[in-house]
Amino acid sequence: MREEILSLADKTAFAEGAERRCYVHPRAPGLCLKVAKKEYLKEKDQKRMFNFLRPPRVYPNIADARAYLYLESLDFPRAYDHIPRFFGFYETDLGSALCIELIRGADGEIAPSLANRALQGGGDSLKNALEEFVSAMRGLFAAVRRRWDIPAVSGHSFDPQNLIVARLPCGREKIYICEYGHTSAGQRNIAFVKAKKDRRHIEALESWFSAI
Repeated sequence: MREEILSLADKTAFAEGAERRCYVHPRAPGLCLKVAKKEYLKEKDQKRMFNFLRPPRVYPNIADARAYLYLESLDFPRAYDHIPRFFGFYETDLGSALCIELIRGADGEIAPSLANRALQGGGDSLKNALEEFVSAMRGLFAAVRRRWDIPAVSGHSFDPQNLIVARLPCGREKIYICEYGHTSAGQRNIAFVKAKKDRRHIEALESWFSAI
């Protein structure tokens, strides 16, 4: 943990999901800070109070950090080709923030989600980006299957809202996962079960793309 407390309360989030808000690091425009919503945490705590049989809740930032630990331990040199790098945690006035690389396009703007990019139409550029991404993910899946102690990559990672598309200086487009995660530890660690899930992730993404 870094001792400095960053001020985000007076900043506007550039993206927001059900669990967290994303901010540009106030002193480093190349970094993204993910902060859990207080209303989300409160709701989860209330549900936990009335159902003591539910398993302990894992905070989304902790789950992401664990996923990055899995990623670091893989024998997969291309691990960060399509996944933003992880830079630990920062303390902010909105709570602890997970810090990852902020993907920007060649124009300096924050890269849009695949879902938003698709609104402009597919085309060969996006199709080529998807093919490159799928090829890289098959390599990642294979590396995960070789490790009995690492659960499958979460399907949540491949939601078009959780994938971003950056246009590189050379003009081509590249897809990244901005919500990288794994299923719960200890679940579905058998290789052939993980392989089945992996195929479903790819098939669902390709089916979505063919429909745009």
